[in-house]
Amino acid sequence: YQQVKSFAKLTLKGETVWEKYAPMDSGVYKKDEDKVRVKRWGRDAFMPTNFAFLNDGGFLLADGYGSWYIHRYDKEGNWVSKFGGPGTGNGKFNLPHGIWMDRRPGRTERVVVCDRANHTLQYLTLEGQHLTTLRGYGLPANIDTYKNLMLIPELHARVTLLNERNEVVAQLGDDVEGVVKKKRVNRGNPKTWVNGKFVHPHDACFDNDGNILVAEWVATGRITRPLCRHSHNGGFILPRSLVVWRPRLSEKKSKRGVCAYGRQERVVCVHCPDARPRRPRPERRLAKAAARR
Repeated sequence: YQQVKSFAKLTLKGETVWEKYAPMDSGVYKKDEDKVRVKRWGRDAFMPTNFAFLNDGGFLLADGYGSWYIHRYDKEGNWVSKFGGPGTGNGKFNLPHGIWMDRRPGRTERVVVCDRANHTLQYLTLEGQHLTTLRGYGLPANIDTYKNLMLIPELHARVTLLNERNEVVAQLGDDVEGVVKKKRVNRGNPKTWVNGKFVHPHDACFDNDGNILVAEWVATGRITRPLCRHSHNGGFILPRSLVVWRPRLSEKKSKRGVCAYGRQERVVCVHCPDARPRRPRPERRLAKAAARR
């Protein structure tokens, strides 16, 4: 992907409206970085990782794998300004992978950046002025919000939820001990993965009902979502059980061709010891059962 070096606006049908390349007016990129598209890392390379949309139709673009700057664009996709850049101090970044506008009720609207390799979240104004830094994360990768909650997937094997005061209210699927400290879990080896524990959450979001979807950067790819919502901790919503989907490592031949079904696992929430969910049957078996009826 290092050679892509672009971002695009699409219609809901996937048709390209426009495609943009490195903003050379920013003065941070190598000559012809907007024209020569080759695989190349560096602080003068352009490899954007995420967007945050503004109220006026413009947006912020995080160049997380490239220059480590945050670029601001107007609603037409024209470059306006930049802030950030490489560093470890306030307002500087080491791989700003995720970015979001925190508009939760009761809070002043601010920019929040996942400063991944510095293991922090930074709050800033739209002009890039540093406001505060939240510490204690393990490679935070992205951000989403729902009502008063903020969702932070961490590559160090957990997903953290914060309330409107940015206090930690839950850390889901936490396996920092197994993945990071003791290194007995390998994201390239599914046999080492533990049911109910995350390995390498690279992204996460809420759906319209507040359920959580987590995408992991592991050998097969893996997506986890809540099956239902259950109240704990004074009204905070946690998943009662999880469904985990991942493709098979090797395709299985069948009489009808190649089997493309992945594997589903249901994991009971530790807060619900009374839950006794049944293992879901694969789609093929459900289809056959329906046909017999």
